[in-house]
Amino acid sequence: YEMYIKTLHFWYEDQLKDDRQIEGITGKTLASFQDRNVKQLLYRLSKYNVAMLADSVGLGKTISAIGVIKQYRILKQRVVVVCPASLVLQWREELAEAGMYEVQVLSVQNKVEIENTMTIDKYASIGLYVIDEAHNLRNSSSVRYKQLTEWISNNTDSHTLLLTATPINNSLSDLSNQILLGSAGDQDILPVNFKNDQGIIKQISFSEAIDNIIKRINQVKKRSENITTEEQNKRLEAVYKETREYIDPIMRAFVVRNTRDGIEREFGGVEINGVLKTFPKVEMNNITFNLDHIV
Repeated sequence: YEMYIKTLHFWYEDQLKDDRQIEGITGKTLASFQDRNVKQLLYRLSKYNVAMLADSVGLGKTISAIGVIKQYRILKQRVVVVCPASLVLQWREELAEAGMYEVQVLSVQNKVEIENTMTIDKYASIGLYVIDEAHNLRNSSSVRYKQLTEWISNNTDSHTLLLTATPINNSLSDLSNQILLGSAGDQDILPVNFKNDQGIIKQISFSEAIDNIIKRINQVKKRSENITTEEQNKRLEAVYKETREYIDPIMRAFVVRNTRDGIEREFGGVEINGVLKTFPKVEMNNITFNLDHIV
């Protein structure tokens, strides 16, 4: 029984600490799932220095992020938001509405503005970076990625909150590259027990584990070129099952994610002005066309 309880505490420690009190946002009310988002993100930020909010599109990631920002501003910590140029005005308005005019919002495309802002760090170090649309920075060889990694590494005590609805776009490396951006390249923040091809389990970094998983998937695909489709699918299914065993703990460590279906199952919907609202249901209908009369 004690081992069972210890296991539950290991995997769900962040949820067991949901009773922490957080400061509200001026002019805004957090939904129940957003309130929980803030608490779980604060837990991850304090433990790993980096966290990712990956709620589905339309679930108010900005509001949850502002809830996190509020807790850092209470402690008088400097906060910088980095986002696409198209979102700069929206962020400034949302922060102003919440009474946090002093939070600086920068365009990720404006290299010069970022460089100028970095010069202030020697007088006031940054406590929290918020990087919106973080999936745009999944390429670790890009100029923007390298600039932000250097900036974060220069503020050694900073935390980084990543916002994206799509943590994985084309490859599992998208996830590890974004986490490494937020950790300023620190691969050792989360060790993973990984079984190599010889069946030996050794502890490696989370990013190395993801790299090894990608290699295994590619090897299985290459070796499956001259076998039947059924056998190929069987091998891929096995490697994908193994992939989940490694990816799930990594996702739990860094990522907070909600979906509409999940929110309705857990909370029944979203409470707005004291009224519980459910999300609109999408219905798909087939429409047929008769094109016989077109010559």
